[in-house]
Amino acid sequence: MSDSSEGYNVVTKTLVGFSKGVYTWTTYASKADFESHRQTLKDQGWYEVVAEGITDKQAIDICRSPEANQSALSALLTGGFYAKD
Repeated sequence: MSDSSEGYNVVTKTLVGFSKGVYTWTTYASKADFESHRQTLKDQGWYEVVAEGITDKQAIDICRSPEANQSALSALLTGGFYAKD
């Protein structure tokens, strides 16, 4: 679970806004690059880090997990993905 030639994978869960509850996967250039962004994520309060330093497959599995899908479905059903008229 460390840096790879592909970068440093991080899965986050959105905590507010239209995409609340949605899991996203971001690949940073390195762990150090992610660490430079971690405080910003924390200060904003918009995202929760779900997993970090994981493989591409693990990131995909987390983003496809029942919990992630339930969060996305909930956002969709409550209008989270679309602007309200």
